[in-house]
Amino acid sequence: MDKKLLIVLVIIGAITAFIGFFIVLFDWIQAYTSGIYSVNSIEGFLKTAALLVYVYFGIRFFNRHFSSLP
Repeated sequence: MDKKLLIVLVIIGAITAFIGFFIVLFDWIQAYTSGIYSVNSIEGFLKTAALLVYVYFGIRFFNRHFSSLP
């Protein structure tokens, strides 16, 4: 695969993942402030865990792949 195409695809994927993360985070904040998680605590726990896992793997990915850049 051409290196320029790979870079473009990585950038598009990163932007898409970033936007998706903030959409889910915004939904989580709205549900938390409206009190849905006090009624359904399992859903709140699972969404919170999913966001934390996403952040963990995102940080791990960037540390692994971009720490060698000048």
